[in-house]
Amino acid sequence: MHLWTLAGSLLAALVACSAGKIDHDKIKPIEERQPVTLTERLVFKFNPSMKIREELCVDYPAVDADGNFSGGLKPTNGNSGCERPPMDSQVYVRVRKYEEMWAIVYVWYFPKRFQSGWPSARHDWEQAVVWFDDLKENPYVVSVATSRGGKYLFFNPSHETTYGPPLHFFPNYFGAPTLIRESYPVKWKFYKEHPRYYIVMWEQLPEPARAALSDDKNFGDAKCPIRDDKIDHHLEKAYLTDAERKQGKPSK
Repeated sequence: MHLWTLAGSLLAALVACSAGKIDHDKIKPIEERQPVTLTERLVFKFNPSMKIREELCVDYPAVDADGNFSGGLKPTNGNSGCERPPMDSQVYVRVRKYEEMWAIVYVWYFPKRFQSGWPSARHDWEQAVVWFDDLKENPYVVSVATSRGGKYLFFNPSHETTYGPPLHFFPNYFGAPTLIRESYPVKWKFYKEHPRYYIVMWEQLPEPARAALSDDKNFGDAKCPIRDDKIDHHLEKAYLTDAERKQGKPSK
């Protein structure tokens, strides 16, 4: 038994050592598991959808099960090279209690960062944080925060959001990279169908994949927001106190 455990550990170490940077369109998303636990069911229940403007990059997987990570793309030539991932995409999710509330953090990786409609950097991460009152089958959604160039936008969800339909977002074309909530279905011709993305929770990631997401060298200045040393920082910024929610604070 111990020999098999040792052999498995050595194999994992060899895989991790052989992993490295590969082309952004060669990353295979990690397999999605059917939700079993309460936490997993809530993650699937509130899983957002997105629509992407034709001029922008869509999201791609950032790492594979072996710990290979995306090399991203040069911030040139518009969205050339990142219009659709050949093996579909991935959303990385972490559930955590912060202060008196629970948060589901959904994170997407983009091979190029866009600023005011133009590519501005290699690698980008965008997030949506769903805040709810308790870990139960039908929690009350208190607020939702979406990333905005290092800050967050806030909105109060509707009754329908709390009890069923998923949230809908689209990356903002103007200004800093921002996830904007749809208040109505976007059907304009300059939005394209979003590729499917597979849900994977932080705890479900193979160890080499978690290590790759947590390595400071792998994604330049863009750090994965749900890694162990970053998530509390992002939750602090994405959190509103009761007083701030009552004031209707739009961003911070």
